[in-house]
Amino acid sequence: MMGVPPRDLLTRLLDYIEEQAKAINPRAFRLSNTREFLRHRADLVGLPGVEFDISVEGDHFWLRVHRLEAHKPPLIDEKNREFIRIGDDPAGAKPSIDDEALKSHFLSAAEGKTAEEIEALERQHR
Repeated sequence: MMGVPPRDLLTRLLDYIEEQAKAINPRAFRLSNTREFLRHRADLVGLPGVEFDISVEGDHFWLRVHRLEAHKPPLIDEKNREFIRIGDDPAGAKPSIDDEALKSHFLSAAEGKTAEEIEALERQHR
């Protein structure tokens, strides 16, 4: 940004502030009310996408946080896949156990077994 007239820099800054004001109501954000989320540099060092003290031509950033990209969850092994429900959306529902499929599998495995064998199967399933 070297060589850019100060007037243009100020115009860009004001345009940026105007766009931010459209999306964010600054009255809702009060740092003095925030007691739960207090982080120091040592808490953030080494986190993915977090950089400190970056100097670029004509500017300096004390903190830069890159947007994290969502990745698909790891594959579930074949023998347990039918019992676990998992989605691709990281903000969606948490992984859960499909109780009906697990119960059905247990009942079919317990068919024709003695009470002791069924008890052993229950322990194994848990």
